[in-house]
Amino acid sequence: MAILASYFPGETYGLLGPQMAATLIEENTPYDCIVIAVTRANETAAIMPVLADFFGSQRFVVGFSTLSGRQDLFTLAGQLKDHGAITILAGPQSDVDYAGEVDWQIHNHRFRGFSREFSFALHGPAEQIIPLLKDPGTYVQAPGYMKYTDNGVLLRNPEKPWKNQFLTRVKWDNIFLFEQGSLKPLKISDGQVIQQIGCRYAAHGKWIEIDYPVSFSQRRHRKVRLFSKGCSFCDVAVDKGFSGLMDMETVLAQIQCLPIYPPHPLGYGTNLGKYSDGFQGPRPAPGHHPRSQHPPHHPSRVPPGRLDPADRTKGRKNIHQAWNHYRVVVIVCI
Repeated sequence: MAILASYFPGETYGLLGPQMAATLIEENTPYDCIVIAVTRANETAAIMPVLADFFGSQRFVVGFSTLSGRQDLFTLAGQLKDHGAITILAGPQSDVDYAGEVDWQIHNHRFRGFSREFSFALHGPAEQIIPLLKDPGTYVQAPGYMKYTDNGVLLRNPEKPWKNQFLTRVKWDNIFLFEQGSLKPLKISDGQVIQQIGCRYAAHGKWIEIDYPVSFSQRRHRKVRLFSKGCSFCDVAVDKGFSGLMDMETVLAQIQCLPIYPPHPLGYGTNLGKYSDGFQGPRPAPGHHPRSQHPPHHPSRVPPGRLDPADRTKGRKNIHQAWNHYRVVVIVCI
């Protein structure tokens, strides 16, 4: 599987959401999964043979997230779907982007959404995709699943709540830059840590008043009352809502996985030099991923969401010692 995302040229920042989703998919399903960063400088049509080489004889399963409103990526999704690929729209606004505006079917000027370009949308936590990949026949029962039927009826399943156990690990070396007709490993120097899901201000509504358009108003000082959530300039937070804060143990586990730049002598990741389940990076190239090195249910693996007790105290101490090796951007919305 591959996840395509928009990216700025010449940068080395990580994509927390897509890369965390790819990590989760690899560790909980039979699929290998990478993130492909696509800049605006690339001709998206040129990525077709690269994807064909990556998937080989297998059916394309391509997720799309962090698209930055790029029409070329939406067009690419439609082309892949027309060629038989499974295209999945994900991310915080995947529901409204897929469904379109209310009654768009009878009002031609309204946004019709991107249901033609994608096989379905998946809104909410990334782990909702696990049963879909394990048993494709369960699509319609999956939480967070959205799809228009042939009759134009929108099927929309409730989302699962967010769980800390799936928000502890990111393999920052699973991203590749599409450049000059090939995929090149992208070394990340700016990682991110998630401390809360969504925006607490978006969870509270408030009545506001704005001036009525002068050309439509017969009286002066006429006002229009609107019910609004979150900041007036931000629609992402409203679409996502607010699902609460992460506990400190979850945040520390994410910090443990951060890339060190310049490289730390003890290895990739924290200065503990390895993930809590013993897997050490960097990972092999796409298509040559020996899953036997870190099977999903390795007996020595620490349960998701828990740091190895022997590493917990040491980890906190080492986080401070190695802080100069990190360039960390802490974000509050995933």
